[in-house]
Amino acid sequence: MESKHENLWGYMKRLRFVQQVIAESFPHRPADSLRVLDVGCGNGSELALPLARLGFQVTGIDIHAPSIEHARQLGAGVTNLSYVCGPVEELKSPPYDIVILSEDLEHLREPRVLLSAAVAHLNKNGIIIVTVPNGYGEFEMDSWLFR
Repeated sequence: MESKHENLWGYMKRLRFVQQVIAESFPHRPADSLRVLDVGCGNGSELALPLARLGFQVTGIDIHAPSIEHARQLGAGVTNLSYVCGPVEELKSPPYDIVILSEDLEHLREPRVLLSAAVAHLNKNGIIIVTVPNGYGEFEMDSWLFR
């Protein structure tokens, strides 16, 4: 099955959703007090970098070395942002308040393995945010109407 390509509007929709969930889950915590792990971050441009620019303490992790290298270039100089190249199972860091799995699980034969590994990095009161494409969101409807 061929995947559909999102445009900037689709990326912004996802970022707004993540921001809303974080705000509702941590209404009295400033962004700089929240640690975020973006699992499968790719080049960081969709969530890791924008969230860091909003003040969150962000770590992006991905197994694709060229994507991480590009992410480091894009995020150069952003001090509250770091990237790790490798599997989340091998990540050694303190627990996170927020773990994000965005558009990752649908690529796996055994999504439970990645989900379990990601949950292991949550602190006691942390949250996990999972997004997967469903083909019936605002972006897809807008694209259908446009065509």
